[in-house]
Amino acid sequence: MFIGKAGEEWKEYPVTSIREHGSLHLLKVSEVDSVEKAEELRGSEICIRKEVLTEKEEGEFFHFELLDLRVYLDTGQYLGVLKGIFQTGSNDVYVIEGQGKEYLIPAIYQVVKEVNLSEKRMVISPMKGLLDL
Repeated sequence: MFIGKAGEEWKEYPVTSIREHGSLHLLKVSEVDSVEKAEELRGSEICIRKEVLTEKEEGEFFHFELLDLRVYLDTGQYLGVLKGIFQTGSNDVYVIEGQGKEYLIPAIYQVVKEVNLSEKRMVISPMKGLLDL
């Protein structure tokens, strides 16, 4: 795993243990063996190599794969670009920015009809009242 901050050099830290703590996962990494050393990393980003990611089921995607997809309605109308993802208790919510607006789209099968990563494209079929176009 790599840890770093924007504009600084990233460093690789081997993970020595992982455990669940409520809804969180606590990671212990080598060389970080005190609260003071952990505090130095506060605000850092964590990255891992793609090859260590777990296998996905059909129709599942990692968030990084979905960001910046162009989003279209099932009528062919361009809606905008997927710029963010909120995780809620039941389903994710996609933040689509376009046409000077921000749209919140539930990531459910009834709405998301197609995801084509190679074409960087998503097609949605909004439920009645979801969009104010």
